[in-house]
Amino acid sequence: MIKEMINLNAIKRKRIEKMYTVSEMAELLDLRSPDKYFRRESGEYNFQVNELPALSKALGMPIENFFVTDLRKSKNKEVVK
Repeated sequence: MIKEMINLNAIKRKRIEKMYTVSEMAELLDLRSPDKYFRRESGEYNFQVNELPALSKALGMPIENFFVTDLRKSKNKEVVK
């Protein structure tokens, strides 16, 4: 199964390169707290589609560069103990 995924490492690297704090990013995305941004960047929560344009602008990164293709095949394996 081929699946598009957000490249969270690239987003974090670019944020650090631009010297933005988590608090500043939360403000730029109009989030109520830095924790809400941190949870998105760490993968605990997903970035919302309506947040991507602001993220793109802040990081100077085209939206299409946020995505990577996951080419791993899903296999159902039973664990034998």
